[in-house]
Amino acid sequence: MGFNLKETVDAYLIKHYKDIEEVRGTKDFRWSNIAYSIDRDLEGEYVRNRYIKIRKNVGTTPSNLGKNTTVDISQGIHLVSGNENKDKGTKEFTFTASNIPTEKEIISHFNIDTTKYKISQIWHKTTPGGKYSISVNLQALKGVEQVNLSEDFLNKLSNIKAIPTVPLIYKGEFKEEEKSKPKACLIIPKQDAHWNMYDVQGNNSIEQRFETFTKALFSQLEKAQATNKLEKIVYIVGSDEFNSEYTQATTKGTPQQNILTYEESFEKITEFNIETIKLLGYYAEKVEVVLLNGNHDHYVGWHLANVLKHVFAKSQRIDINSSTENTKIVDFHKCLLLLNHGDASTPKALAAKFPVIAHDVWSNYETYLVISGDKHHERSSDINGVICYQVPQLSSSMSAWSDKKTFIVSKPELLTFLLEETELVNIMRKTIK
Repeated sequence: MGFNLKETVDAYLIKHYKDIEEVRGTKDFRWSNIAYSIDRDLEGEYVRNRYIKIRKNVGTTPSNLGKNTTVDISQGIHLVSGNENKDKGTKEFTFTASNIPTEKEIISHFNIDTTKYKISQIWHKTTPGGKYSISVNLQALKGVEQVNLSEDFLNKLSNIKAIPTVPLIYKGEFKEEEKSKPKACLIIPKQDAHWNMYDVQGNNSIEQRFETFTKALFSQLEKAQATNKLEKIVYIVGSDEFNSEYTQATTKGTPQQNILTYEESFEKITEFNIETIKLLGYYAEKVEVVLLNGNHDHYVGWHLANVLKHVFAKSQRIDINSSTENTKIVDFHKCLLLLNHGDASTPKALAAKFPVIAHDVWSNYETYLVISGDKHHERSSDINGVICYQVPQLSSSMSAWSDKKTFIVSKPELLTFLLEETELVNIMRKTIK
């Protein structure tokens, strides 16, 4: 790490002390998640030990403990150095300050143009004089174009209403034969759909893509419901279903060719997901919608999940996990699953981290699965008892880049995973044509 570990961890824990205290005793709380929020390589046990020390001394901590206070970095600031690499599109500068500023405060103070650059890394360390030496690395955004969102689009977002408290219909609620079927959970890892990708072969109807996917999903739901009582369905959103951010480029700035404008695609994809979730609620007692950050749509994916959270706010059977952690942990009875888009970690690396991330609950389970995507082709392996699946892409579109590189796109398929209480019992697949 490029910073003083103890000081960084303590500063984070003090800032979020009140929030951590509120959730520390809940079922889903894990120190590993707190650690990951600070640094992906940080261990949860270290953070827990630092928190215990802070908690013992809580009476001597500042009165603004746990509050999101604003640091005035204009006092005592001194720019030390700066350089630019035009070939790589990077800038780096170093300054000293009396306090550790937030990313937002650095952007404001140094007047960084966020339409052209993003902060890729921040390091800080203490100096002999007691101040902080802070280094900031900027990465140029490629292919970025300004988009002015229309007044009508913004009004629609601001006027979103939750579905009324009338319970969503559940198909198995009144059927006596459902009680004798084995309890099960269906995992729908909707990865790499790229609904809005422009297809050089001319198949550019987003409605047709929705219809093809829905038919495949409906077929698998019927098969699962015929043999099992579905207690829960886990449904992935985000994970490159938009193909690009509002900038018409991936999150890192690689230009993309889309079918529709950002506004049109956001509206259609959001409405499609709302209707799909309502369909899932017909087949299962509980629907858990999980946001996975994609490398094409990290930010717009969160916007989608946040809209869904508001729409289904009054439904007790629909849970929307819109948190921005790249790795999500879900469970079903004795089965524990790690979900990740797969753009920055291989299945092997995710399997190695899995016992560390979930070390506080690991012994409570019998079956362990890692499900990822991103690479657009299928791969499976058993790594020290952790079953890993890299699912194929859902998109059948051929981009201009793939066509230019003469890449042969792997067969697009919808894979769903059926879990019973202690094991994975079935993997259903349907080709997307």
